[in-house]
Amino acid sequence: MEDNKLSDDCQSEVSNEEIDEEVTEMIDNIMSSFKSFKAKRKELGEKIRKSLDGENDDKPGTDDVEEFTRCYDETYDVTTELINEMSESAFEAFKYAAFEDPDSKTADFLRALNLYGELLPPYIPKDHAQVIEGVGGIPYSKDLILKEEDLVVAFINNMWCLGMVRQCKINAQNPELSTYFVVDVEDRERPGNWHLREKITPLPKYKADPTCHNHALFERNTIVIAMYPQTTCFFKAIVLEKPTRTKDKYILTFENDASKNEWSEQMIIPQAFVLAYDDKVFTANSKTLAAKRSHLKKK
Repeated sequence: MEDNKLSDDCQSEVSNEEIDEEVTEMIDNIMSSFKSFKAKRKELGEKIRKSLDGENDDKPGTDDVEEFTRCYDETYDVTTELINEMSESAFEAFKYAAFEDPDSKTADFLRALNLYGELLPPYIPKDHAQVIEGVGGIPYSKDLILKEEDLVVAFINNMWCLGMVRQCKINAQNPELSTYFVVDVEDRERPGNWHLREKITPLPKYKADPTCHNHALFERNTIVIAMYPQTTCFFKAIVLEKPTRTKDKYILTFENDASKNEWSEQMIIPQAFVLAYDDKVFTANSKTLAAKRSHLKKK
């Protein structure tokens, strides 16, 4: 029995070492590609400067442009590969903590959920393409067809909560009439329910880069629906400050009591958990109910 356990442990260590080596190799590739890209950019810049100053007639040629493009493409590819790898790993860790880990603790679940939000990949189009749905605050159309394991905001147990799509019944002719079986990520024991597409809201797939896609971020004083810290519940909130760098988060204030116009202290929330507020879909959640759910059922 001990031999088997020792064998399993050794196997696990080898697996971790292989993962570390793969990540290290990816980082080395990024550094190498970036150095080549910077060197070629400097070389082209010098040729252009000297040509404009009349120092020589050695203008950048087709070969220079092709080499510069190759260096750029290589840097882009290896960088996005690493970013996506980290994001996918964070999602798998969250999914394991939510549904598979037999000994998952509250702290483990929240840590995995927060890590997923932190590592949501930024939207980096290669050719300056327009921002797409699901980037930052740009909502998805109601006829978007969802996939299994998509994270959504759904009305679960009389609360707007974070859920995961487990099954899909697609209406190809009218996608907005498709139905999705959604389960509560907070309570794996609770049975899921079928929801009409228009009644659930998918989470963003990408962060918006404030430098390139500032218009994809919610402006100050915008009403949004966002996930309250230490819970999986979504509440009405107001944007106090939007991110100024990709790694930054929103600063929000949550509605405490609509009847008394009371609002919470300032709270920092990742882009992944801040969505457009649709008053035709969302109804106000009671802060008292949120407090009841703040004590998660993970033991």
